Amino acid sequence: GRLTPEKNVHQLLAAFKSVDTDLQLAIVGDDPFNRDYVANLKRIRDPRVRFLGYVYGDDGLHLLAIAYLYATASGLEGTSPALLTAMGQGCCALVNGIAEHRETLGEAGRPYVENDVADLRRQLQFLLDRPDVVRTTAGRRDCGRSRCTTGTRSRTRWRRSTRGWRPECPTALRPAVRLETHSQEDFPEACIAGRQSGV
Repeated sequence: GRLTPEKNVHQLLAAFKSVDTDLQLAIVGDDPFNRDYVANLKRIRDPRVRFLGYVYGDDGLHLLAIAYLYATASGLEGTSPALLTAMGQGCCALVNGIAEHRETLGEAGRPYVENDVADLRRQLQFLLDRPDVVRTTAGRRDCGRSRCTTGTRSRTRWRRSTRGWRPECPTALRPAVRLETHSQEDFPEACIAGRQSGV
């Protein structure tokens, strides 16, 4: 989806840079019409942050399936298809506390105080520190998230899931591959934390 100012990715990045974690933050989306905003986002120098560009179809579903959690700071939504998709994949979701997100979310995650970066940081750190809450909220007894935060298998799955993308930061590792494309609304502004070790 499009990374536009009302999606508040800048707020998510500001909150994430001060949390204590070795997980990565994967930013999914781009905006060919507002290059300045996206360029400003990419100026962050946190090696834990990856900009994956547009990700669609099975690739997007795979990222959500192995993600520790899904986060969106968007301040302007209807019923978000990305949030519904993340919930459908069993992701615990952390969302900006706008009415539309709260109504969609139900008990499948946690809202933070609307547009409050400090509360976003607090809630993000809480969820990163409490995999038991993430598991329970996501409704997964076996918790795919726990597999993604420990062990060789999880590191291998995360490497495989990010292998085809060229992160637009100084730590770019691999050439880009062509991804199957669907509607640009499939996964707007999805932000997913995954394992950093071994990438």
